[in-house]
Amino acid sequence: MSAEKSNGQAGKHSGPTPRVRREVFVPVADVVETPSAFLIQVDLPGVRPDAIDVRFDDGQLRIVAERRPSKPDEGRLLSAERAHGWFERAFAVPENVELTAIDARHEHGSLTITLPKSEAAKPRIIEGKGAN
Repeated sequence: MSAEKSNGQAGKHSGPTPRVRREVFVPVADVVETPSAFLIQVDLPGVRPDAIDVRFDDGQLRIVAERRPSKPDEGRLLSAERAHGWFERAFAVPENVELTAIDARHEHGSLTITLPKSEAAKPRIIEGKGAN
């Protein structure tokens, strides 16, 4: 591995030379259905809670956020492989969701959005009545 510049002089650092890699930050998500709600769980390690925007508009739940590149507190960054940048994810929301009760929580690098089902959509037991 060589750290030579095009003019033939040695480079200024002796560490590993990083390759240039361009990646787009696209967090993974799981969608879970329970009897009372839908849950959207999105992995957002390194994303500050104040950098996350969750909105419902036109039948879709949208998540927009930015993960900024990390900078070392001391020393010089020689290689950066963790993806960063802006992203947007959109999820179609079914009609049986109670829109005014949607809740979002960010804990330990994971965003969980709870979309409660409307009362009419929740499963229930209907008891049969016998004839008298």
